[in-house]
Amino acid sequence: MSFEVAELSRRLANLVMLGKVAEVDHEAARVKVKAGELLTTWRPWLALRAGADSHWHPPEVGEQVVLLSVNGDPAQSIVLVGVYQDAHPAPSADPDVDVSEYSDGATISYDRKKHVLSATLPAGASVELIATGGVTIEGDVTVGGSIFVGGILIDGGGNTNHHSHP
Repeated sequence: MSFEVAELSRRLANLVMLGKVAEVDHEAARVKVKAGELLTTWRPWLALRAGADSHWHPPEVGEQVVLLSVNGDPAQSIVLVGVYQDAHPAPSADPDVDVSEYSDGATISYDRKKHVLSATLPAGASVELIATGGVTIEGDVTVGGSIFVGGILIDGGGNTNHHSHP
């Protein structure tokens, strides 16, 4: 086999490879991937958005990925994250559900068939909603605990928390 044919064969084999994240550099948004005997240099991973709108959810060590190598050269590869595997299966099989599961037990999901948005957080977790322009809720609200108000409480009739009932 000639050198040219061997080189072409090697590059063809390197175009698309399965591997696992070996290291993560969060500051540089780069990973090293182990694919067979190959350990890549620091490579970028594909994010949902990386422009004026941006999304951050970095891959983790051990996560299965796909290396897409330009011209079959792993030194020019881009890492596709999010390949399910036996150790980390899909969090749902329902085509109507969009779900994110987190390693601490938190789950956020939307079921478009049932029209339900749900967030379940682990014990001791909290929710912060900061909207200096205000928050509007249309619909009934059920509270299973105490309500603490740091400002004035006004109902639809103009009553405040500084009045008394007979």
